[in-house]
Amino acid sequence: HLLPAVAAAAVCCVASAQPVTWIRQAAAPTSAHLKDVAFVTPDRGFIVGANSTMLRTDDGGQSWVLVSGGPTGESYSGITFNENGLLGFISGNQPLRTEDGGLTWNPIPGMPIGLAGTFDFGASASSVFAGTNGAVGFSPDAGLSWEIRSGYPHCPLVTSMDFLDDTLGLVGGRRLQPHDEGIYRTADGGVTWTRVYEQIARRGVARRCLRDRCVGRALRDKVHRSADRTVRRHAGQQRARAAENLDALDAEQVDRVLRVDAV
Repeated sequence: HLLPAVAAAAVCCVASAQPVTWIRQAAAPTSAHLKDVAFVTPDRGFIVGANSTMLRTDDGGQSWVLVSGGPTGESYSGITFNENGLLGFISGNQPLRTEDGGLTWNPIPGMPIGLAGTFDFGASASSVFAGTNGAVGFSPDAGLSWEIRSGYPHCPLVTSMDFLDDTLGLVGGRRLQPHDEGIYRTADGGVTWTRVYEQIARRGVARRCLRDRCVGRALRDKVHRSADRTVRRHAGQQRARAAENLDALDAEQVDRVLRVDAV
């Protein structure tokens, strides 16, 4: 089963301008559809997917152990950790939270229903944004309490999210009023949104960006990038954030362009 996150990981590998060799892993201990992957250290990582499936590795992906999962259960759609690798969230209808790097996971009490489709972190290790079905929320205390910053019908139906700090952020998705879709930008912490690019898929903004270009997943054979951005250190790597002026690249150009950008 293919991971959507693998495509973004492959982009980052291409951007290193080094020869890339992919090694096929042994079959994972699950038949569930897998949806996202995140590592907190070079050795410890997690994969989540359908039927409440969570896999864990402690040897850099050489082997995987089934932590949870079964024939039925809620689907986990994503997993992300903050910069220190301790605070993390699993998104889905029944989201989970960890404060110890994924050793233990617990439900998120008091989180508004339907908000936990995607998570991202703000200016500090404890500031968290979340959004999904026409609402964006913010937590200043690592997910212990939440406030709704914007909602239906002017807030986008969020499918992806990337925040630079507690004010500036991008989301991918669509709005009902006005009826449009694309990439939306906020400069006030999610209170108001302005569409800055329209020809992008609902999958939207890639959370895994490279050097000084923010790359978004796009429709069919297109990848979109921003030419104006800000950069900060994130989890030991430079992570770019886009503002406006997105260009579309043909799929056959992606490998060449990313290699040039990485030099």
